[in-house]
Amino acid sequence: MKYGYIRVSSKSQEQNTSLTQQRADVIAAGAEMVVEEVCSGGTVANRPMFSEMIAKLRAGDELIINAKAV
Repeated sequence: MKYGYIRVSSKSQEQNTSLTQQRADVIAAGAEMVVEEVCSGGTVANRPMFSEMIAKLRAGDELIINAKAV
């Protein structure tokens, strides 16, 4: 399975095209399942969807993170 992870820091970013573009990017890179999250980038501990997705990863799975600079 190829997982994609996308995130924005605030609700206002969620309303613009940031998530839309990130989603398109990870799907174009081959993601079959995309996990979205709205949370601050300050700490990984506050990213419950990311943690849940990591727990699902198995040998052979791929994780695609949109790290495209804007």
